[in-house]
Amino acid sequence: MTLRIVLLRGILRDHRHWNDWPQKLQQAIPRSVVETPDLAGNGARNNAASGTNMRAMVDDLKSQISPLQCGDQLVLVTISMGAMIACQWAQSYPDEVTGIVMMNSSLRRFSGFYHRLRPAAYCSALRVAIAATPVQRERWVLRWTSLRHSEDKALAQLWSNYASAAKPTLLNSLRQLRAAASYRGPVRPPCDNIVILSGAADQLVSPQCSLAIARAWHCRQVTHPQAGHDLPLDQPDWVVRKVVDFVAQLQSKD
Repeated sequence: MTLRIVLLRGILRDHRHWNDWPQKLQQAIPRSVVETPDLAGNGARNNAASGTNMRAMVDDLKSQISPLQCGDQLVLVTISMGAMIACQWAQSYPDEVTGIVMMNSSLRRFSGFYHRLRPAAYCSALRVAIAATPVQRERWVLRWTSLRHSEDKALAQLWSNYASAAKPTLLNSLRQLRAAASYRGPVRPPCDNIVILSGAADQLVSPQCSLAIARAWHCRQVTHPQAGHDLPLDQPDWVVRKVVDFVAQLQSKD
């Protein structure tokens, strides 16, 4: 039996935006296999067409990871739209997914649009998308998604270099936004083992969205008081510990 951990990020983000967090997780769970596949339209796959719904994204990502073997435990560690993809994965292939870690996500079924993207972010995002340089756009991203790195110019420059090397197309941006906005999510938890993590200082998506999912599904929810939307960026060690604890609980059930 192999523990497979697949990391899934949000809209227009790719494996590079995890920074060194996958390595931290691998060191903490040395017998696991950690994978960071890129969604079609993101990263080196920026010219591939993004799916317009979660099922298409699931099937795309399944083609990017090593084939699952009988007896493998698959844990999906996810943030934002990545958690929506994970929910669909567990619904579409219930025998594959052992557990899901959801970070700062939202589901249309349980939260209004004004919670899923804070109203103050709408106009700001539009202005930046139209007029900003790549560096300015990434500085905006950090201001809205990170508490600890909100003014990190070096990181903004690094991420803008990523965008310059493999820029997502406008069409793929719209495809991903459409998929995330329209996805309702399941009424009941898509698998038996789910933990929901959120940052109390999330400026992009209201933490109420995570609480709403946890209430509806009666699953465990933990909030970090000093983290924004990008939890692994703001509190990497804390998130690693939560994933380690979650995996230990899963394996104790076997």
